[in-house]
Amino acid sequence: MAKKMRSMTLKTVGDCNRLLAKTINELRRDEIDGAKASKIGYLCNILISGIRIFEFENILIELQEDLKLLKEQRDLKLLSRN
Repeated sequence: MAKKMRSMTLKTVGDCNRLLAKTINELRRDEIDGAKASKIGYLCNILISGIRIFEFENILIELQEDLKLLKEQRDLKLLSRN
C-alpha cells in the first residue's frame, strides 16, 4: 500500500524549495518513484514562476502608486509657485 503523503502549504518560493529538497532526499533514499519526483519538480517550477510574477505585479503596483503620488506632489508645487 502506498504511503500517505502529508499535505504541504506552498505559498512562497521557500515552501517550494523545501518540498524540492524533501523530494530529492526521498528520491535518493529510493522512497519515491523518479517519475513522481520529476512531476513534483515540474509543478514546483510552474508554481515558483507564478509566485514570482505575483510578487513582481505587487511591486509594480506599489511603484505606480508611489509615482502617481510624486507626480501629484510635483504638480501641487508647480501650482503654488504660480
